[in-house]
Amino acid sequence: MFEWRKEPLRKTEPYLSESAPEWANFRSVYWFGSGAVNHITKTKSLAEVSQFSVTSHKLYIDVDTDSGITIVEQKLAQLGCGYSKWSTGNRGAHFHVDIESMEGVDVPHSQLVFIKSLGLEKIVDTSIYRHHSCIRCPGAIHSKTGKIKNLIKTVEGNQLNIPTVKYEPEDHYR
Repeated sequence: MFEWRKEPLRKTEPYLSESAPEWANFRSVYWFGSGAVNHITKTKSLAEVSQFSVTSHKLYIDVDTDSGITIVEQKLAQLGCGYSKWSTGNRGAHFHVDIESMEGVDVPHSQLVFIKSLGLEKIVDTSIYRHHSCIRCPGAIHSKTGKIKNLIKTVEGNQLNIPTVKYEPEDHYR
């Protein structure tokens, strides 16, 4: 299940569902399996959810600058992968990159390591590569600008195969 939110910061207990409620503007980056769902339901919190397996079918890349957008598009073109590019409703863009399905406790870390391997860690928001992170939903209205997250373009290509990298606590701070 995904976690759904109205605002970027959770102000209520987590709301879990397979599909989006009408009011949702944000969705968890990762799909929670039964172990995580049971934990979240029991504790009414996402604290310690990083000990549970998650699933990802997309690599999300959040970029806030025009120069960053250009660099990300160049990297994705070099990789030959499919993706969709979205306005965020504010500055920058979101890229929804086609990947082979990933499952496990190390998925967020593996995606972060992949972003670093491309040299993008200084130009993208790397905070989304955590078990509990959310991303704005397509069609959501940005609360500050009133603009909608819209599809800008779709690029056909291959699915990326992101290798699983075991999380080691000291890696997180490098």
